[in-house]
Amino acid sequence: MRTVFIITCLLLIFGAFALADDGAIGSVGGNLTPMDSHPSIRMVREDVHIRTFRLNATRPYELETYCRFVFRNEGGPCTVKMGFPEDIDGNSNGFSYFHSKVDGKRVDIRKVAPVYKKGDTEVSIPRGWRVKDVYFKSNQTRIIEDVYRGRLGGSSAGDVSLKYVLTTGRSWRGPIGEAVITVDTTALKDYQTMDAMPAGFEKRGNILTWRFRNYEPQKEIGVSFWPGYSRFTINGKKGKASASFMAVEEEKMPYLESGLVMVSPEFMSRVLQWNSEWPKGTSQDSRHLSFKVNGKVIQLAAGDRKAVVDGKTIVLPRAPYLRASKYWAAKKALVVPIVPILRAFGATVTFDPKTSTTHINTEST
Repeated sequence: MRTVFIITCLLLIFGAFALADDGAIGSVGGNLTPMDSHPSIRMVREDVHIRTFRLNATRPYELETYCRFVFRNEGGPCTVKMGFPEDIDGNSNGFSYFHSKVDGKRVDIRKVAPVYKKGDTEVSIPRGWRVKDVYFKSNQTRIIEDVYRGRLGGSSAGDVSLKYVLTTGRSWRGPIGEAVITVDTTALKDYQTMDAMPAGFEKRGNILTWRFRNYEPQKEIGVSFWPGYSRFTINGKKGKASASFMAVEEEKMPYLESGLVMVSPEFMSRVLQWNSEWPKGTSQDSRHLSFKVNGKVIQLAAGDRKAVVDGKTIVLPRAPYLRASKYWAAKKALVVPIVPILRAFGATVTFDPKTSTTHINTEST
């Protein structure tokens, strides 16, 4: 028997999902855990399907999750208090609904905020758990079903994310027999960058699938999406590691359009850490831009495929244009296919079709 107390589980969850100050955790779901460690109940199987959706363009992204757990009692008769983790820090509204069945019959759920001792003081953890009591006969197998809806997390940088807690399952007897977790990302298909963890998932179309067998969960399921294209390496380092990839207006983000990386020159200058000089009064929504990068003058114009770099004319594969924000039509930025300009500066640019990654090397420029 492993000694795993509920506060251990709570602290693991709390630590795993701390985001930036301007982030919102959203509605965190997870597999059932006994509110005390249990010597005889084993989780035989866990099936989870998460569907993302959006009711309309002005509403936040949401998720609806169906969970089916198979438990077997390998000991004597007992009643188990089962908990399902909700959101963690109180920054969101939690689940908009949560329903549960035991062997096909609807059961009552109570919402509790467990407490733990900090010195002599009891401290409650916000929102906490949806809890039910389940009775097991000796050697009985029972099926638990949970269905809930909530919001995805996100931040002011435009990214959205979802989480599903696996590690709470460690408090059942022995390893979890088998688990299949699927995430339907169809609602977010227009987001150009997706990162998912842990590794080893299968992707078919917009469906991600994780499969585990006889496992002790060590990591949570996490999927994040970003509207722009961030599959860059810059001098061998991942571009998205730079804060510049996230803290940017939506109309200035890099996008893949018909195989071309389109981006605002001002944004790319920041990411590449170029020594750029912008004339006083320069506006990124101007149809004509003239600025200096590392002492070289670049001239661009909307609708004109010819660009001038350090006095030399190059022909772009697509004319620059003013891209409007999807959310604020009045906000615009001139965007340009950036690869020819990088190469005009002497940078080496290659594209890996297997990973959809653009590799940029500017160290020789």
